[in-house]
Amino acid sequence: MEVSSSHQIYVFSLSVILGMACGAFFDVQRFLRKISSAGTVRTTLEDILFAILCVSIMLGSSFMINNGEIRYYQIMGAVSGMLFYAALLSRTFLKILAFIFRVTVNLVVKPLIKIIRLLMIPVKKIVAFLKRRMARIKNKLKGVKRSVKKRKKLIKKRIKML
Repeated sequence: MEVSSSHQIYVFSLSVILGMACGAFFDVQRFLRKISSAGTVRTTLEDILFAILCVSIMLGSSFMINNGEIRYYQIMGAVSGMLFYAALLSRTFLKILAFIFRVTVNLVVKPLIKIIRLLMIPVKKIVAFLKRRMARIKNKLKGVKRSVKKRKKLIKKRIKML
């Protein structure tokens, strides 16, 4: 099968871009791991899922772009894309992720937490009111239960007398 040079350049370029995308995805995973402390098992599972995802993306793109043929230059393109990303773009991308995270937390999460706390005040009062009511109802039910027991005893005594 003849393959043109322009098709090879196209496939190589897409491999470089996909390699860079896998590098960016790895940085996102690394950033999330940094925010929430992950244990050994979770880290291992995340790394395995990352590897499976990147390999499936590369294989899927190979099937879509190059009719399922995996060429050496595709692998080199993906590796060079990852290295290019790691060398030149990784720090900037991580700084952007950190900035977006801080802005999101300060502009969305913290106000949302304050709003939820304000909305919870009436809910807490209603729950406390209902708890008091339920306690009164339980006490009344206990009194009714006692009086029913007394009446049963009286009825049994009267039946014995007859």
